[in-house]
Amino acid sequence: MPIDKMFKLIKKVIKKEYQIEIEMDTQIKELACDSLDRLELLMKIEDALDINIPENLISENSTIEELIAFKQ
Repeated sequence: MPIDKMFKLIKKVIKKEYQIEIEMDTQIKELACDSLDRLELLMKIEDALDINIPENLISENSTIEELIAFKQ
């Protein structure tokens, strides 16, 4: 899947959950979510992209770009 399409899907998930706009360099901590929220977000992103991302990859300092790079 192309990077821009992956970003659009992630952006849609985050906009629905947090009502904010993101960029590729947005860090997860900017979403103001706790560890449980991060896990729920991870599952929603996995569902949207039809992939599995290791839980340890999504820290509060992770960026959207890093999540996309995992898939590449």
